[in-house]
Amino acid sequence: RQPSSGGVGDGLVERSRYSIDVNDTETLTDRIKHHARRKGAAIDHEKRRREYEELKECTFKPQVQPKTPKQPTGPIIVRGLGRHLELKELAQKKEQERREREKKAFLTDTSTLNSGLPKPYTVPAPFKLSSNDTKHQDRRKALEAELHAQQMAECTFKPKVNDGRVQKYIERIALDESGEMDESLLRIR
Repeated sequence: RQPSSGGVGDGLVERSRYSIDVNDTETLTDRIKHHARRKGAAIDHEKRRREYEELKECTFKPQVQPKTPKQPTGPIIVRGLGRHLELKELAQKKEQERREREKKAFLTDTSTLNSGLPKPYTVPAPFKLSSNDTKHQDRRKALEAELHAQQMAECTFKPKVNDGRVQKYIERIALDESGEMDESLLRIR
């Protein structure tokens, strides 16, 4: 490029192939792609030329006859395939058992919780520590009477008192609040 001498064309900018116009992006990308293609083609041409020069001096030219290998007629036996499949099956079975254990332990399957089966957790309910209904009271009284009758059957001592009035009085004193007879009071001194 020549320096301008201050002539008529000083206001115009000379456009060269190295100038970049930011507003014209399409031609810029096209120029970049065109330059890359030309450079790639030149590199390929140089590679082929060098390869030709190297092979021009080579005198060995093998004669290869393409042969296809024979295909076996029977079944193909692969050694270790049976063991591989067996180990794969064992691994799948182990993984299935692990999933079942996790399902049972962590309750991941919520469909079984509402199916009427017993729940795997405790349902809180209020305690019944004592009962005021007559059924339990009657049963308790019957058990107490039976126990008292068994205890009295074991007692063999029956004091003989001359006077019937005194005997009744002593028996009345000997009975305490629980209805049991205190044998120590029945002994005559």
